[in-house]
Amino acid sequence: MKYTKIKNTDLKVSKLMYGCSSFWARKQFSDKMAINLVHQAIGGGVNFFDTGPSYGAGLGEERLGRAISNHRSDVVISTKAGTFVSEKGKIYHDFSSTKVLKSVEESLKRLQIDYIDILFLHGPRLEHINDDLLNSLAKLREKGKVRYLGVNSFQNDVILHCLNYQIFQGYMFEYNLLNQENETLIDAVDAKGNFSISATSVARALFNPKTFVPFHLSSIWYILRTLRYQRELYNKSRNFRFLNSLPNMSGAQAAIAFVLNNPKLTSAAFGTTNLKHLSENIGAVDMELDEVLLNRIKDLA
Repeated sequence: MKYTKIKNTDLKVSKLMYGCSSFWARKQFSDKMAINLVHQAIGGGVNFFDTGPSYGAGLGEERLGRAISNHRSDVVISTKAGTFVSEKGKIYHDFSSTKVLKSVEESLKRLQIDYIDILFLHGPRLEHINDDLLNSLAKLREKGKVRYLGVNSFQNDVILHCLNYQIFQGYMFEYNLLNQENETLIDAVDAKGNFSISATSVARALFNPKTFVPFHLSSIWYILRTLRYQRELYNKSRNFRFLNSLPNMSGAQAAIAFVLNNPKLTSAAFGTTNLKHLSENIGAVDMELDEVLLNRIKDLA
C-alpha cells in the first residue's frame, strides 16, 4: 500500500479510502461480513475509512465503530453531517447549527471514538454555508470533537464557493474515468493548498456488465439504484467496456489506477461487499497505466 500525508494536516493516509456506505451499511448485508471486510482492508494496508449517519440510518457508523475498536490508533476516520434518514426512512438535509452539533455527538457514540479525524459536510447547498454553521464547526474543532473539516459535494459551484473559507481543509467529489472534467476542480483545490478525494474512483463499475448480474441481493440493489439514478452515466460507460478485456488488470483496477495517476489527488474512495474485489482494488495501488491506455481513456472523455 502507498501512503500520503494530507495537506495542512498531520494525517498520513492510504491512497485508498474504504467507503463504509451503500449496501455495506444496510441491514440486509451480513454484519459479520461487513466487519470482516474492514479487517481485511486494514490487513491489506488501508487505514482510511469513510462513513456517515445517513448510511444505513446510522448502521454504517455503528459497524465501522465495532470493526475498528481495536485499531483506533492505526486508522483515520471520516464521517459526515448534514444528510440524515428520517424515522420513515426518507433522506433529508439539515445543516442547522443545532442539528450538526447533535449529529457529531451521535456519530461519536456510534463510532465509539473520542474524536473524528475529518468531518465532511454532506451535500450542502450554497445557502447552507453561513456564519452560524461555520461558527459551530469552529467550536467542534476547538473542543477536540473534530480535527479537520471538509465538504463532500457533487456540485462544483458549492466546492468552488467553499474554497473561499479557510476553515475547510479538504473536499470529496466525483472524479473518475467517466467524470474526467473534474480534473480542473482538483487543480483549483490544490492551488488553495487543500486536499481532494475521489468519491467514485471505480466509476461504480458501470462499464462492467457483470456488475448487474443478480447473483446476490447486493447486485439486485445495485441494479435498481442504477436504473433510478444513473441511466445517462451507464450509457456513457459503454465506451469503456474494453477495460474488462485488459490482459494484466481488471476494469476496476484500471479505473483506480487512472484516478491515482493524478498526483494532486490525495486518495481514491471505493466501496465493496466482496472480498475478491477488495483484494483487486488494493492491488491496483501498485499498478500503472501505459501511455497508450492512458491516452485512450482520456480521449474517450
